[in-house]
Amino acid sequence: MKRHSPHLDEDALIEYRIYSEKDFLHPPGSLTIGEEVAGTGTASAMLDGPIGAVRFLFERAARGLPLAEGQGISTAAVTGVYPVRRGAEVEARFGPDLCVRSTIGVA
Repeated sequence: MKRHSPHLDEDALIEYRIYSEKDFLHPPGSLTIGEEVAGTGTASAMLDGPIGAVRFLFERAARGLPLAEGQGISTAAVTGVYPVRRGAEVEARFGPDLCVRSTIGVA
């Protein structure tokens, strides 16, 4: 099947369309560990953008990367990758409206 999207290559395993008026590429993102901001960035600066990060994850899952229902996944593509200790409070914020908080534990 020939794809016509400029965002996909011939070997892509998933297709996407975004019909939202909300700008998710330019709001600032930040990662806070404890009380310290560890990293900042925007989705527009990411290699292949946020859809590319998700596509990468799905392609790895198709090749055997185990994914479980309810599992939280962070690509860290916007803010960078940082060491986190067990018990640390972590917050990822994207613009003024979107925030995810968690406490790091052991499964």
